[in-house]
Amino acid sequence: MTDNSNFYDNLPEFSDFRKVSDGALYHPVPDDWWIIAGDIRNSTEAIENGKYKEVNMAGASIIAGISNLFKDFGSLPFTFGGDGSIVLVPDQKHSEIKQTLAFCRQAIQDSFGLDMRTGSVPVADVRKEGLDVKVAKMRLSETTSQAVFWGDGLEYAESLIKDKEKDEDEPQDGYVANLEGLECRWQEIPPDQEEITSYIIKATGKNDTENSEIYEECLKKIDDIYGSLNDRNPISEAKLIFKKSWKKLAVEWKIRTWKPTLKKKLKYAWKLLFQLTSGIYLMKSNTETKNTDWGRYKSDLIKHVDFRKFSEALRFVASGTSEERMKVEDFLEEMHNKGKLFYGVHSSNSLIITCYVTNYHREHIHFVDGMDGGYAMAAKKMKKQVKESR
Repeated sequence: MTDNSNFYDNLPEFSDFRKVSDGALYHPVPDDWWIIAGDIRNSTEAIENGKYKEVNMAGASIIAGISNLFKDFGSLPFTFGGDGSIVLVPDQKHSEIKQTLAFCRQAIQDSFGLDMRTGSVPVADVRKEGLDVKVAKMRLSETTSQAVFWGDGLEYAESLIKDKEKDEDEPQDGYVANLEGLECRWQEIPPDQEEITSYIIKATGKNDTENSEIYEECLKKIDDIYGSLNDRNPISEAKLIFKKSWKKLAVEWKIRTWKPTLKKKLKYAWKLLFQLTSGIYLMKSNTETKNTDWGRYKSDLIKHVDFRKFSEALRFVASGTSEERMKVEDFLEEMHNKGKLFYGVHSSNSLIITCYVTNYHREHIHFVDGMDGGYAMAAKKMKKQVKESR
């Protein structure tokens, strides 16, 4: 039997985001791999009640927990959706995966009062339905890559998991998932000009070639309106400021100390405050320690932000003006009326960052979303559009 455990690590990389529309770059995920997903139920209501930070942290917990399980096997492809996440894994560690998902569900429920559905679907089962799951690897820097996905297989698998009446597995007594690296320590990021806008664009071509052409047209138009990728990157070093409010830091503190004991809570609170204080000094003084070059942490963070991604649809967050957003919306509405795509757009007055840090020296990735649940709200609008078209 072929060992496919290093399938993702062995993929070739590309660096130009505009190439995500090229279906030929994507590689079929092995049949014996599994799709792992977590999704917050009633996330729109939770976001409207002000729990957008908690929703984002809950979604990212799946990425941290599952990726840490496979740390010795190499990296895994994953994608962050704001109110949930998807991770693809080789055919190994099934019992540990179930326990990690059960732990995350219970930790999220007890810490934030949120209900998460989790589960796993074999890639082979997706293909039996005539769908596919393909992945490519986009280089963000010399040390960090981002997975991008082609096909409708992930959406199908996610729908199966969302529609479950309940999750079967309960967390075992004494089992603690490894959520190391799951952090949320940066203040909200204001826009450069007027607003932060989250976009989801789903092509509806008859085949991959048509979809590629639609995405290429969208990417060109977005560049024409917003400028280059660097022009619309919503994050700059000057905007990266650590949180000073314990109330905001408590989102990380709560989930990282579940199941809570007084000792665990005090120990992590001390660790969190120490790391914040020392991080401010080390980054400001450009200190290089034995393991970490702190002077380049912020510049690496900007490279490693997932403000644009492709996961069976084009998803990105842009910092710009309301006029720019309206121009993009007019273009998307025209394309939608031609039957070429569905789309969702949502504007926010700032951006939030949730982090997964493998190590502080250049191996960290940062998930961004509109402060009031930009991706979740954009997805809600797109789903309404899809429903109305039927």
